[in-house]
Amino acid sequence: MNKLEQIIKHELQYHAVSSLAQLSLATPIFALYETTVANMTVEQSLSTRYWATAITFAGVGYLDEKVRNYVRKKLDITDQTEEKRQKKIDRRTKMVFNTVRAGVTYLLGLKGRDPTKLLRGVGLGVIYGRLFGARSGYMMDLYKDLSGLTPSRRIPERIRNLKSRTKKLLMAGLIAASIGTTAGIYKIIPPAKEYIMDKCEQVMDEQVIENR
Repeated sequence: MNKLEQIIKHELQYHAVSSLAQLSLATPIFALYETTVANMTVEQSLSTRYWATAITFAGVGYLDEKVRNYVRKKLDITDQTEEKRQKKIDRRTKMVFNTVRAGVTYLLGLKGRDPTKLLRGVGLGVIYGRLFGARSGYMMDLYKDLSGLTPSRRIPERIRNLKSRTKKLLMAGLIAASIGTTAGIYKIIPPAKEYIMDKCEQVMDEQVIENR
């Protein structure tokens, strides 16, 4: 394998691992928000999550990580920089990046048919960056360490010192947990919403009858 092939292979691995890290954190969070606050149907939420996954693996996830690394390099931030500063920069970077990313995701996922839900989705993208940007950055560092791509001193020593096979099993477990949580959200939220709505209607009907 020549040097160019090695570079391409490394960058593809880098892209795949970074994208998985971003999606394993974001997918269940967005699924919960979409099926509750944004009042999307499961079908609409599944559509937006499909497009979020598609554009992430199409290159947006790679670009997200590269932008993050560029900002960190410009500000002279390493994995040994004070954790508070690392989190602050990750939050700000994710907020800016997610404004565009969420806009594209919801435009494709909702096919432009519901401007209100689209705006709520874009708003969530920004809020997600503020609330979970630091965690997203940490997840990327964690997954790169677990996959053997790049060791990170941000990761607890007891995890850094695990065997390669154990690390990869741990990463697979995190991905499986994300998928399972998302599936659970789609299974539990719709009937829960229906039950609450039925109860609200029942209370309102009883109130009307009492007022007659």
